[in-house]
Amino acid sequence: MIKSMLIGLLAVYAGYKIRTSVITTKIEEEYDFIIVGGGTTGAAVASRLSEDPNVKILLLEAGKSDLSIPAIRVPSIEPIQMTTADWNYKTVPQKYAAQGHLGQVDRLPAGKILGGTSSMNHMIYHRGSPHDYDSWEDNGARGWGWIDVRKYFIKAEGSVDESLSKNLGRYGPIPLRKIHLRPKLNQIIEEAATEIGISKTDYIDKLEGFSDVAATIRQGLRMNSIESYIRSHFPERKDRLHIAIGAYVTNVLFAENKSMDEVPRVVGVKFIKNNKEMIVKARKEVIISAGAYATPKILMLSGIGPKQHLLEKGIPVIANLPGVGSNLQDHVRMLHLMYSNKLPKESVITKKEMQQSVSEYLANGTGALTSNFISSFMHFRTKLAGTSTSSSKRKRPFPEIQMAVFPAESTVRDFTGGTEVTAYNATLYLPEIREALAIRNGVLASFGLVAGLLHPKSTGTVRLNTSNPLQHPLIDPRYLSHEDDVKIYTEGLKVIEKLLDSDTFRRFEIKQVMQPFCDTTENNRFPRSSEFYKCWLENSAVTEYHPCCTAKIGAKSDELAVVDERLRVYGVNGLRVADASVMPHLTSGNTQAPCYMIAEKASDMIKEDWSMKLPRH
Repeated sequence: MIKSMLIGLLAVYAGYKIRTSVITTKIEEEYDFIIVGGGTTGAAVASRLSEDPNVKILLLEAGKSDLSIPAIRVPSIEPIQMTTADWNYKTVPQKYAAQGHLGQVDRLPAGKILGGTSSMNHMIYHRGSPHDYDSWEDNGARGWGWIDVRKYFIKAEGSVDESLSKNLGRYGPIPLRKIHLRPKLNQIIEEAATEIGISKTDYIDKLEGFSDVAATIRQGLRMNSIESYIRSHFPERKDRLHIAIGAYVTNVLFAENKSMDEVPRVVGVKFIKNNKEMIVKARKEVIISAGAYATPKILMLSGIGPKQHLLEKGIPVIANLPGVGSNLQDHVRMLHLMYSNKLPKESVITKKEMQQSVSEYLANGTGALTSNFISSFMHFRTKLAGTSTSSSKRKRPFPEIQMAVFPAESTVRDFTGGTEVTAYNATLYLPEIREALAIRNGVLASFGLVAGLLHPKSTGTVRLNTSNPLQHPLIDPRYLSHEDDVKIYTEGLKVIEKLLDSDTFRRFEIKQVMQPFCDTTENNRFPRSSEFYKCWLENSAVTEYHPCCTAKIGAKSDELAVVDERLRVYGVNGLRVADASVMPHLTSGNTQAPCYMIAEKASDMIKEDWSMKLPRH
């Protein structure tokens, strides 16, 4: 009800400020650079390349304008999930996770709109650990160590909050602010965390510990990649930066080779717009920034990918790259709902406060709706860190578990044939709860903890369903298929139980709302049996919306490498990839910030390779 009322009010409120349209009505036959995907990374690359007045750029986005849905700007809601502005991807049935979901299938939201997933995510700004990038370099991504990438994070960052780390950039296009949402709940959880050995930190400076959260929000509004990188500069660049929406790219195009020895060269793209097939040529190169699912799909439809798979789909092989669509990684998470009748009223956002905050937000741009409802993080290693079980080796000791705090009430009621959830945190964790949660009537969950596995060993695939470009690919992340992931994640769940067993949680009588999937009668005390934890994970673990690594950076000798250290696709000329696909492995946190970093570094490399003007950092 609140969500629909807010969207209705925003339809009137849309005139709060006239926004600049960035859409080009006429597409030319040829450009210097064509960028496929107007999302987090693609929009940033387009902006940086357009700084050079001597080049012409086309940015192609399959979805519509972000201005078409004014509610996108409201940080607390996600109005485009499960709409036509969402790609609405799904996994194939999973064997080791998502068992509590209908058909054992997990939803995979991804923005089909300008701004891409930055128009629908939780806006968390999280660099990850410096050890992540040094580990990338260990894995063949030369020039992507922490000493190399740090300057690109700083270049992107525009911290506007003096309480944030002084190590953040202050002059970049992405505004960052701390979420000062429910300090009292943060204080309670920090006290409990200290009891179990997790100390207070600032996760920008020192990742492991308990920390407040930074988000890409300015003046109570979501700042997606279009707002941050393009809209303010567009009027003076509109003649050299063209942006087309509703442009569904099917494949890249190659020049006709004059000899069999010549390396195939990409010279343009083919796309569908207004039900018509169109072709646009690229004088210099094409950059694919379509995301971890669509990027490998476009590459494979173009004849770049695993040879046998392409032949099975009837696609001529241009470059045999087994790594395309392989090495799919994603953080998996579990939502833990907590309830208490003893918490101070100011600790959580209540149903009544959310109702009142709608008018407050519309009138003043203040209140609960200005937040993404993630108030704090905990990052930690388990007792298995440094062993062969853990990916967190002693050489690169990144954390293994991330835990987020959601300080808002959720009413959960059990109904025959399903579960109804009215969640006032408006984070759209609702669909998975409806499908996966069936608990006793009338439980009021005071807040939520979300535990995520940061460095899974399990990897999956993205493969073509058919050669029809309009069909979604087959996505099989194979969550928790590696037994070591279950062992590490189990240790993470035990940390939640330590919090529940702390003096602080006991003082406020904080208890957990348990799903009925597994036997809690014999497992009603901590720690529980290994069988119980495995059952719990199999039924409840789902995506944390951070897919990556399906076109990874690596040495040419690495069979699964798709791009070199300058993001050039192996086996062809004139083609790069710049998005989360190129990550060799996941980072120790949310992936929005690494995507912006990749955009900044990619832009500089493209400018260097084409002798374009490089700005100072």
